[in-house]
Amino acid sequence: MLFRSFSFVLLFLFVGTSNAVPQQVEIPPDLDELIQAAQTARTLLSEGKMIEVIDFIVPDKRNQVLIAGRPQFRNPKVIGVDLTDDPARAVVRVSVELPAVGLGPERAWTARDTWIRVDGRWLFEPANYSGTWGAEFVGAPLPSAEERLKEISDSFRLVEDFFDVGTINEGERLAISIPIEYSGNSPIRITNSVPSNFLILDGASTRTVRSTDTSFNLILDSEGWDGPFNFPLPLTIEYEGVTIEQTLTVVGNVFAPLTFGVLSVEDSSPDDIRLYLRNNTEQRLEIIVNAEGKLAIEDHPTVLEPMSEGSIHFRRLPDVDPPNRFTVFVTPPVLDRQLFSFPFEFTSR
Repeated sequence: MLFRSFSFVLLFLFVGTSNAVPQQVEIPPDLDELIQAAQTARTLLSEGKMIEVIDFIVPDKRNQVLIAGRPQFRNPKVIGVDLTDDPARAVVRVSVELPAVGLGPERAWTARDTWIRVDGRWLFEPANYSGTWGAEFVGAPLPSAEERLKEISDSFRLVEDFFDVGTINEGERLAISIPIEYSGNSPIRITNSVPSNFLILDGASTRTVRSTDTSFNLILDSEGWDGPFNFPLPLTIEYEGVTIEQTLTVVGNVFAPLTFGVLSVEDSSPDDIRLYLRNNTEQRLEIIVNAEGKLAIEDHPTVLEPMSEGSIHFRRLPDVDPPNRFTVFVTPPVLDRQLFSFPFEFTSR
């Protein structure tokens, strides 16, 4: 069967072109009625109004729809119409949100609903009910996995896959706009294959990506980082049950005004820990060290000269669990900050 695709946003209909589309396909004069009927039917289904939706179903499928019951999806939105060489038949593409699986997020899905004109009215002709009413929502059969893989591979690309963010200050959160090109008919979802606390995908811009989107957002959280980085971020592009992998690389440098490390001291007690605290700035800093009252602070510098370091000596308190971080208060402020927090772990006794 020959198809010609039409996509629209809000109340405007945009004609999609394809080199393989014959120009003799006729646009029905009542296309707006088809769109309105498809949106109404899907909305009624999502609300579980099975009696009301029956009026939009072809007669020989009405009992099956009632028996099948309410499908589990929400927020249906008609996103396009595929016309065929039969002016009395069309496939309406509808984006829906599927329930989350386990603790995962809701999933975007595109249903393909077959509509036929019967006695001057457009009616919904569900494809079948065996396993698809709950999963594929009685849309027309999906293309094969190979065809879907080719479609997403051909229609999606990262306009840039390498970003140099330069030098940022430790503790800074940087939003990076990642330009993309996507021309597919159905929404896609972008996830990171390897979760990271340093580079975080912005869920609002990656959960559902449509052909009207030109970018998604990536958040760089530099808290606790120091020095240069070269971070390849694997991305998974999910499209109607198939996925492709792409990699985005972010490089740069994190400047930490204060850094610390553990000093190795021979014959030290397991109840003691000695750290060095380094001032990486050109400022003379007065410092106050705080361990939340859970460690005895035996010794620490009160002043750190520019580009210098000093030693901090902590001792465990009896019957008190040590904290998992300590804080340093500095005067004057460094890069508009006066409070710095450092994670560390006390060696078990």
